[in-house]
Amino acid sequence: MVCWGFVGGFGNLRMQQTPTTVLAYRWVAPLLIENVATTAYLDQSPGSGLRASVPEITSVGDAVMFAAVECHLTALQQAKLKKLLIVALKD
Repeated sequence: MVCWGFVGGFGNLRMQQTPTTVLAYRWVAPLLIENVATTAYLDQSPGSGLRASVPEITSVGDAVMFAAVECHLTALQQAKLKKLLIVALKD
């Protein structure tokens, strides 16, 4: 996972967050939100080896911790990412 590059088209999200935080969000939010469906699919496909390539992220804390390591997030970026993920789960 590479957390760098151009961040465009995010409207207010881009204005309020650092590019790294936005990219981390775009990377881990789908993993968190779709965890149940992903796990069900992987359970039906034993031996496929997909679990090794799709991290199991079951909570906001897991998502923040995973993104913090992969994207080298600061404590402030981690806090902002946590808030973004909590909002995403409410919707």
